[in-house]
Amino acid sequence: MAGGEGGGETAPGNPGLPGDKGPGHDYSCCMGSGCTKSFCYDLLVRKNEDGTQEFASLASTTVQAIAEPNDWMPYASVYPQQALTLRLLNSHANLEPFLRDCVKGRSPEGPLGEPGDPGSGAAAQPKGKAGVLSQFTRPPEEFSIEAEATYLSYVLTYAEDLFLSGEAAEAARMLNWISRLTKRTAHIAALVPSTASETVKSATLTRAQVLLRRMACGLDYFGNARNHVPVAAPKVYSDAINTILPIGQSVEAAYFALFDANTAVLERRTLVVSAVTSAKSYVDNELEQEKLRLADEAKVASDAINLLLLEIEETRSTVVNAAEKFKSAVEQGRDCKFEEIVSVVGQIVAVANGAWPAVLSLAEQLSQVGEDLEERDFEFNDVVEHVEVIGKDYQKIDDAYKKIKDLIADPSRPDLAKIAQSKEEFDKMIEPYARLVEAEDYKKAMYHYFDITQARNNKALELAAIKLRVMESMSKAEHLRFQRNALEVSFAQGIDPSLTLMLSFMQRAYYDIRRALARIVYEENRSIEFWSLSQFDTDMHGLTVDQIRYQHGKSSEHALSAVNAIESAHSSGRFIEWQMLSISELVSESAFNEFKSTGTLFFSIRPDNFRAISAFPNMRLTSARVLLNGVITGDDGLNWTLVHTGLSTFYPRVGTGKIYSHNPIPFSGRYRISTGKDETKTDLTSSGAHLAPSPYTTWLLTVFDVNNVSLDRSKITDIRIGMLGSYS
Repeated sequence: MAGGEGGGETAPGNPGLPGDKGPGHDYSCCMGSGCTKSFCYDLLVRKNEDGTQEFASLASTTVQAIAEPNDWMPYASVYPQQALTLRLLNSHANLEPFLRDCVKGRSPEGPLGEPGDPGSGAAAQPKGKAGVLSQFTRPPEEFSIEAEATYLSYVLTYAEDLFLSGEAAEAARMLNWISRLTKRTAHIAALVPSTASETVKSATLTRAQVLLRRMACGLDYFGNARNHVPVAAPKVYSDAINTILPIGQSVEAAYFALFDANTAVLERRTLVVSAVTSAKSYVDNELEQEKLRLADEAKVASDAINLLLLEIEETRSTVVNAAEKFKSAVEQGRDCKFEEIVSVVGQIVAVANGAWPAVLSLAEQLSQVGEDLEERDFEFNDVVEHVEVIGKDYQKIDDAYKKIKDLIADPSRPDLAKIAQSKEEFDKMIEPYARLVEAEDYKKAMYHYFDITQARNNKALELAAIKLRVMESMSKAEHLRFQRNALEVSFAQGIDPSLTLMLSFMQRAYYDIRRALARIVYEENRSIEFWSLSQFDTDMHGLTVDQIRYQHGKSSEHALSAVNAIESAHSSGRFIEWQMLSISELVSESAFNEFKSTGTLFFSIRPDNFRAISAFPNMRLTSARVLLNGVITGDDGLNWTLVHTGLSTFYPRVGTGKIYSHNPIPFSGRYRISTGKDETKTDLTSSGAHLAPSPYTTWLLTVFDVNNVSLDRSKITDIRIGMLGSYS
């Protein structure tokens, strides 16, 4: 490497550049070892008369710059004169110091190790984190478009670590930069044809846009709605970890050894072959299973959304057609039309107060990016693409609705945009309507409308998250399969496995497997929050596979403890005997008559309409029952299904309730009409205590002809729902 003003040794065969200090200068001066960075900038980039930028010859390839320097580097605003494009990477024999220079003198934690000395050019050393890229020299034949694709994948890795560790503002800027640069450099591939490079670029762009979409929707790094808890039994998480852990350990061992300077070429080849085999298992098994599971989840969420939409339209019609004096009273209290208020409420997603700061922060950060996202051959017509964040100020609510009004004008895309508001502020906003004396006749419909729009809007966000994960899973599987095949061809040709493609493959394979393991533990921790109703924060970024396994061990202990606490409530005096509620008092007459005709009824339970259980804090259901007065069947038995739509609100004795979105939970049963005795019913006992939801949600009751003998619903006079559970 060059040193000082006099230059020095160069990478073998590296072509000289016009006006440099000597033939073959390797430009390590950019790494702070002698001369100024601006020297390289002035030498390699020149401005044409038309204002465009042009590179000097590098690796016998002339590349026209595609944008201003600020589009070339994530930190061009910090180092405007040193903002060389990715093409400059091709002249560097050492990747790690150059990458460190690109990121403000600090390399990404995780796959690229701890920060080293930005001026020394010394590679960082492993410190119990996720590894390091040691110094390696690439021969001149590798100075191709491959280097750009590899560099992009490293920047993406860094951006993901930023997002995962909570630095979403910086992550959003870098992801947006990747997205723009990848799209604008597509034509460069024609200069140096490289299918492998284009595959890497395509996967990088897809991943960057998936993450940007998640930010736009207020989702977390793993693609979950902020209120969402992927509730499953503790054993499910342990089984998933134990399945993927051996693959992760194999890839990690190969990854560390591959970048060890003492590892011989033949050993590297063996290591990469081992990683390829592990990746094949991961792609063919785990990713395919994930895709199938997500498809099932998407169908469940989509079905729930469609059912809720029908009920929303029915309820909205009832509310909007309210008495004139009620409409007048509302409009006097709020300086806008009643119909507009109802429309605004229909687009609001009330976010749990604990998650609210994260959603607000993401929205503010992403608004600074403002980059349109491509659909990447994926259908997004029925998912949320934009979330406008508001507070308690009604003028802000009105402004937010005006912003999204055009986006939701198309009736075929009702969920294209939503308004996010904290649960506490949402409750304050709707409180005046319930207090109006004129609202008494329509109070049921108004409350039902508030509840059911919340259920549907949360499900709409979940569906957006699921579809983004499907898109990412498909892209990841395709990318890994292609890289695996390319590596196998390289081995057959006897190529040294230190080439860019192999290095990129190992780095990404290791990062993906760590992320898969981290996600399982992350979701396990979210479930612990649902069971314990307390915050359970864990920093999951930059951990090795063994550290993730250790973290899972601790999480498993907390999970079992939380579930056992729910189960033990039955024997510790916190058990609630059967409490019955008349549903016919909660719904409108038209909705009740519709149930007698179709067998389908939506209703919402809140503390104020089920006072028999409202005194019990943080109540959880373990069983439910249904009784229909006046129903007739041919065999004196009635089969029913009661579905918890998946939005649980737990109310403590004092303070604001905690709201969680989760998968719908079905209860079903059969009882003898003549005696009212249950023959069968769902019991969430010790085998399923992890599902114990709150009773306060929107419910769907179905009593269908196909499940009953000679069913006659026309003479039903009342519907009674029973709840059994515990509290904390």
